[in-house]
Amino acid sequence: MAKEIEIKKLDILSVAKIYAIIGAIIGFVIGIITAIVVISGGGIFMMGLGTMSGLAIAIGVLSIIIMPIIYGIIGFLAGLIFSWLYNVIAERIGGIKFQS
Repeated sequence: MAKEIEIKKLDILSVAKIYAIIGAIIGFVIGIITAIVVISGGGIFMMGLGTMSGLAIAIGVLSIIIMPIIYGIIGFLAGLIFSWLYNVIAERIGGIKFQS
């Protein structure tokens, strides 16, 4: 027989950490895509200008480093806000119920 379980409260910090990790992974993927676009587009647009091509490569490489950090921070803050709101709402109307 299935047992019904209700999530009454979330641990705010643990949810925020999970959101931060998910955000960092998404940021890494977006950073790679940005790097590819900037490096290939910059190389085509600035063909023949050695210093500008180097700038495009630098921006592309930095996007792989900076995007995960930015998305991780935003994810952490979103996790804090989401879990806090969930706790406030779940206290008043009840939590999410599921069957196991």
